[in-house]
Amino acid sequence: MLPLTLRFSMEPDSTVLVRWTPPRAQITGYRLTVGPDPKRPAQAVQCGSLCPKYPLRNLQPASEHTLSLVAIKGNQESPTATGVFTPLQPGSSIPPYNTEVTETTIVITWTPAPRIGFKLGVRPSQGGEAPREVTSDSGSIVVSGLTPRVEYVYTIQVLRDGQERDAPIVTKVVTPLSPPTNCIWRQTLTLECSQSPGKRSTNPRHYWFIELPQPLQTGQQGYSLEEVVHADQSSCTFDNPESRPGVQLSVFTLSRMTRESVPISDTIIPEVPQLTDLSFVDITDSSIGLRWTPLNSSTIIGYRITVVAAGEGIPIFEDFVDSSVGYYTVTGLEPGIDYDISVITLINGGESAPTTLAQQTCSSSH
Repeated sequence: MLPLTLRFSMEPDSTVLVRWTPPRAQITGYRLTVGPDPKRPAQAVQCGSLCPKYPLRNLQPASEHTLSLVAIKGNQESPTATGVFTPLQPGSSIPPYNTEVTETTIVITWTPAPRIGFKLGVRPSQGGEAPREVTSDSGSIVVSGLTPRVEYVYTIQVLRDGQERDAPIVTKVVTPLSPPTNCIWRQTLTLECSQSPGKRSTNPRHYWFIELPQPLQTGQQGYSLEEVVHADQSSCTFDNPESRPGVQLSVFTLSRMTRESVPISDTIIPEVPQLTDLSFVDITDSSIGLRWTPLNSSTIIGYRITVVAAGEGIPIFEDFVDSSVGYYTVTGLEPGIDYDISVITLINGGESAPTTLAQQTCSSSH
């Protein structure tokens, strides 16, 4: 239930608006702590579960601050999401701007204005990569191709008529880990992923964290399942997938058991089994009997039977039967007519592909 993708909007009055992506899991609220020293936070505030942003006011201007954000669910707390920012001086001539850091990019955005531009310089704290510098007046600058889990120093400089007029804003940031890549969710709830760049390191403390929040269907009791998978594995299978007819899964990359990558998320609805032995019996001029073997699965709630006259698209008959039923008679049909009859397996929130057979009623004896 980790909140992710922190974004900061710098306002001229030493106010910073922080935004984040809410977790998929149900929570009761958030706690934010912020200050120049992360070990001695200057502010600690709480907000409800429906607040995906919060204004931080009365901050010390022109000073680097660290924000820590955790999601709360009852007595439980998520791992901490952190971000670093520098509030503007009151009355500063620097236009408001936003920053966002991903595993491979640093982005700044602002509202374009005449004669105003920005210059963004990025260099690794420990060397090993060439410094990069980009200038633009378009409203955004993107420096890409960064390495996950590396500390960078980035410098933001405002340009007026192409000239540097204000002191640069210098910030250090550690790019997050990359998530697993090429993830495939098998219908058996087996997850297969390629190794992410962040996990190719020799550090043995890189893991996947897999989270299954509550089911999608309303009216059902929620559940949560978490799995930690070591970095040298490339798949994970969850037990008893039939008890989870529809789930949302999220995968993170961990370092030292802290979730540090953005999630790879998807909605998985396991394939609903389809009838394979549907047959016709007891055919008359006005009725057709159906027979099949009921499927042995606790998630199946019944079967839907539809009848369409051959060549037509709209069903002339539809009925539902219980999951234990294996015989049904369709009545009220016309003699000597071809019908397409389908039986569909039903579960809560899903259904199978139809099993369809064609059959003609007997000709009338009159």
